[in-house]
Amino acid sequence: MAEAPAPCYDQADHRLKEGDSQLGAVSPITTYFRVCDRARVRFADAKADSDTTLLLLAPWPESLWAFRRIWQRVAAVGRVVAIDMPGFGHSDGRPELIAPDASGAFLARLIDEWGLGAPHIVGPDVGTAAALFLAARSPERVTSLTIGGGAVRFPIDAGGALKDVIEAPSLDVVRGLDARTNIGQAVEAAAASDSEPEVHEDYVSAYDLGRFAESARFVRHYPEQNRCCVTFCRRSPHRPRSSPVVTMTSSPGRTISTSTTFFRTARSILSTQVTSRGSRQRTNTAAW
Repeated sequence: MAEAPAPCYDQADHRLKEGDSQLGAVSPITTYFRVCDRARVRFADAKADSDTTLLLLAPWPESLWAFRRIWQRVAAVGRVVAIDMPGFGHSDGRPELIAPDASGAFLARLIDEWGLGAPHIVGPDVGTAAALFLAARSPERVTSLTIGGGAVRFPIDAGGALKDVIEAPSLDVVRGLDARTNIGQAVEAAAASDSEPEVHEDYVSAYDLGRFAESARFVRHYPEQNRCCVTFCRRSPHRPRSSPVVTMTSSPGRTISTSTTFFRTARSILSTQVTSRGSRQRTNTAAW
């Protein structure tokens, strides 16, 4: 018997919506929820009829609203889907999904189930690790990667609060942190509480009430999974000699802007995927 399709929640997530006084001039993003692999995923979809699809993976500890300042520009390129990965933002999560390798496998299932073809992946921060596992294990589901940050290297080069979370003796130590205060301080520069209160609260509430500690499971897998990812990528039989992959780094423990820099980089990659005749050029991609 064929498996019933996952339900799609067509109602908009009204936590933030088009027309809010602080957001109307920034972006027309409307968010929804849809179930994939028994996890309710918050997403936004430009729903353009295009052969080009971009899948944006929200950074941590933010949400898909991190892409609000580039949404209109990337939406002009083709269909754009942004998600809060399982356990991040306002998506549901189960412990077994909150790890780089599991998130990569989840993305493969989501891409198939949602009919995204082989999208261009933009994955800053925690999206980098998930995107690398996706591309290494399922290169046919990826056209290009724009990735960076997130301490995804081996040996790990992390600093500041990220290093403390990775090296904490247990999740109980992370649970003991004042997540609302710490996240509020961490995202203030990206979404100030006085000028963008709705976005600021979206970020903070996403990791309140124990959700920050649960999401921290992801980066606490880095010590063993970063090594596995590097090894797997280097041994992959699908590894091409030249791949449209751009990696962007920052100082240890710091995040990378998800606005203009990533937009320009993604746009430059997209331009390499179209031939002079206007047809799309497919490339199986992984990061090496």
